[in-house]
Amino acid sequence: MTRLFRWLRKRLFGTQELGISKVRYVETHTAIRRLIEDDCMVVVGTPLYPKWGVFMCPCRRGHRIELNLQRHLEPHWQLSVRGSRPTVQPSVDHQGAYRCHFRLIDGLVRWVED
Repeated sequence: MTRLFRWLRKRLFGTQELGISKVRYVETHTAIRRLIEDDCMVVVGTPLYPKWGVFMCPCRRGHRIELNLQRHLEPHWQLSVRGSRPTVQPSVDHQGAYRCHFRLIDGLVRWVED
């Protein structure tokens, strides 16, 4: 029964191919507007010292996600990039006009059941 439940949950809420396949680095927040795309995360800072991670929400409803990547500010997220695919920890729980709760692992989106 547990395997059936896991299979069903994966079919309903599982990993989507919609995700982030590119990471671009910029020096300032003002450069984000011209680089942001649906499948791209724009990172303000450098690979060694990232400050902010900005991307369009994978729900495709048009809102932007901005994550603080600076450890001295709260809340903050950790970013690792393998190839061109980002992983963000902990999960992203956007609670604006739409609630979007997901994990971003190797560029793929995994929606979190609430």
